[in-house]
Amino acid sequence: IEIVHNSVHCSLGRKGGHMRKSDIAAFDPIFFLHHCNLDRLTAIWQAINPNAWIEDSDKATFTEGTFTEQPHKKLTGSTPLTPFRKSETEFWTSDGVRYVFNLMSIFFIC
Repeated sequence: IEIVHNSVHCSLGRKGGHMRKSDIAAFDPIFFLHHCNLDRLTAIWQAINPNAWIEDSDKATFTEGTFTEQPHKKLTGSTPLTPFRKSETEFWTSDGVRYVFNLMSIFFIC
């Protein structure tokens, strides 16, 4: 899904557009529609493939690195999703947010 995500940013941003620049992409109104759609696609994929998840393998690396992860670091379901904090001392992980419906009580407390 990362390839789909990045290609939309690049296509909509073209040369010099807001969506192409990560530090200002969120200022473009289409940013939120794009990210909501990615959440929708992920939820559909999870419903169709309930037993599939991130494979812990040597192929699972983010070659470019991120603001907080070194290039070529092995990524797993337990890799911290920095800068998204679950608490003061803990970051969310992909494993921790795997089942979106389990998160509803966190965000929608009545």
